[in-house]
Amino acid sequence: MEQKLIMETWRRFLNESLSFEEIDMKYETQLEEGLGTTLLTLATFIVAGQTVELDKAEQTLAYEMMNKIELQGDTYSGVPVDEIRAELDAYMAAAQRADNDGDGVSDRAVKIQDKIQGQDADSIVGQLFQYVDGKGPTHQPPEDTGTDGDTGATSQQTLNVSVAINQMDLAQNNRDKEARNGWAKTILDYHESTGGNSGIPEGALMRAKFFLGK
Repeated sequence: MEQKLIMETWRRFLNESLSFEEIDMKYETQLEEGLGTTLLTLATFIVAGQTVELDKAEQTLAYEMMNKIELQGDTYSGVPVDEIRAELDAYMAAAQRADNDGDGVSDRAVKIQDKIQGQDADSIVGQLFQYVDGKGPTHQPPEDTGTDGDTGATSQQTLNVSVAINQMDLAQNNRDKEARNGWAKTILDYHESTGGNSGIPEGALMRAKFFLGK
């Protein structure tokens, strides 16, 4: 019995040590209907002194990640997940109240409280908002606007590499093959247009090639 308790404690420790990215990859969940809080077109938060703006898709991802955190165990980083859920709901409601004119956009930023001791629920919610920022699935691959004169240069010269990689991987996680392949092609085309000097990590290039069967 003592050995069983030790193993269960160890498994809980391993689960609590997972990063948001690892949890995101490990668990699959869909957002249930009826969040209880209306999602804004744009909600603004202050996390560790940095402004984080979340559109409706990114707010939805925050709730989906919360569902996944609940699947991994009763606690996360030593904090009960029900406390994290309560704080997430509270901050989303605060963002809703910050929409003074009802246009769906926060008129002021809601500050995530900075705690001194450990990984409490507030700081975990702040980290969650930072994690989903820029990962909205509604973002589409940039369109090729054609050539610039006779140079063959395209609009992909201004590609945000980090966003493109995040969107490709997110589409893969969501099993959206069309969006995934669109981002993969965008990444590879951009890399080729720079003569191989795009700065895109080799791992991302390999994933993009794999997705396209190259």
